[in-house]
Amino acid sequence: MIRAGDRFGGVRLLLALGLALVGALAVQVAPAAAAGSNTFAGAGAISGKELSEGEAFGSTKTATKEAGEPNHAGNPGGGSVWFSLTLSQTQEVEIGTCGGFDSLLGVYTGSAVNELTEIAGNDESALTDTGCGPTDAGVRLTMTGGVKYMIAVDRKEGVTGGSFQLQIQRIPFNDDFADAEVVPVLPATLKVDNRAATKEAGEPAHAGYGGDDSVWYEWTAPKNGLVSLETCAAEHSNTALAVYTGSAVGELTEIASNDDAGGLCHSESELRFEASEGVTYMIALDGIPDNSNLRLWASWVLHHTLTVEKAGSGEGTVSSEPGGIECGAFCEALFARQTMADYYDGAARLTATPAPGSVFTGWSGDADCDGGPTVNPCAWLMVDADATLVATFELEEELPKSSPPEEGDEEQKAGPPAPPALDPAPPVGRPHRPKCRKHPQRHGAQRAKPCKRGKHRSQRR
Repeated sequence: MIRAGDRFGGVRLLLALGLALVGALAVQVAPAAAAGSNTFAGAGAISGKELSEGEAFGSTKTATKEAGEPNHAGNPGGGSVWFSLTLSQTQEVEIGTCGGFDSLLGVYTGSAVNELTEIAGNDESALTDTGCGPTDAGVRLTMTGGVKYMIAVDRKEGVTGGSFQLQIQRIPFNDDFADAEVVPVLPATLKVDNRAATKEAGEPAHAGYGGDDSVWYEWTAPKNGLVSLETCAAEHSNTALAVYTGSAVGELTEIASNDDAGGLCHSESELRFEASEGVTYMIALDGIPDNSNLRLWASWVLHHTLTVEKAGSGEGTVSSEPGGIECGAFCEALFARQTMADYYDGAARLTATPAPGSVFTGWSGDADCDGGPTVNPCAWLMVDADATLVATFELEEELPKSSPPEEGDEEQKAGPPAPPALDPAPPVGRPHRPKCRKHPQRHGAQRAKPCKRGKHRSQRR
């Protein structure tokens, strides 16, 4: 699968390798009575489509045990439920129960309930990272592709059964350092369900993270260059990343590592390192997925050229952080694309400094400044091409000036607003009182009764 485009600007081409599709496998099978899985012959088949979804369900509450049925995990039990599973290829898996009762688990090959070969069995050993209780059961085994396995879930002798989930997780192919998945080319996106992964003896704590669900990748650099590894769009998973050189898990040299990149990456991880042509790098990914999968994006870091130009009647300079542009003298430089965690900090920050007697009035051009064309400094958000940024400086004396206030305006602006004008004075010798005022409070000493208002049409009869 090829995914084109970039999540923040359209520059990233994501190539899924598909060498280890390791999903948390869940199936949904109808309860035992409805599916007929109370009997060995009617075992609920876990299909490939169901296997990709995650969990099988059943109930031992009303189940019974058949004549000739073995004691699962060495216990007589009392009521079993059967499933069948056939993988298309050989793979290591974990199978476990998750319910509210003391359960037994058995995995067999064979075509009759009284002629079975036990492959694995367990009582009270729940799988790791499932959140299930201490009385649940779990096994880890290698299943051969094309072979039909029969899985029995039973309730312990004397125990009242109930509903349960049957969890089946494939162990990632790249769980161990020696089995690291080879990454042939960059860019690439890697998808893995690491919930059943383990930590090896002597394996370091990646970026100081205390997890135990690591998987490994191997990549040999075809050229020199800056490489980015990140999990920043992995559904807010909690991850840790580390890059090493070395040929044994207990004898590694760390090149770069990160846990909790922050910013837009939240508790996910992001790192960069300078790769050297011909060197093989071992990449460790650890963490807790928010859903069933972790995703790791690996790519070369893009570089583009920013050219600064100056315009206007004034003078000034433009400088960059990181360095490269001092315009004046140096008005063009190559920059690395901004990280995902600090995306809005930009690939470079450009500061315009006007000369005495000049004023900086804004940015223009095809470069995008976070915050708009007048913000200074400008955080250049690199997209997918070279860009030009124009800084405009104007002579202060040429800028439009506001008109001076007319005489007396200052006093009027400084003083309180003028009161409303009173009615013209009445003729001498004749007392005057307004008949009524709609707003009598505005007329000071000339008191007047409020005007009567007619009824609203809704009040008229």
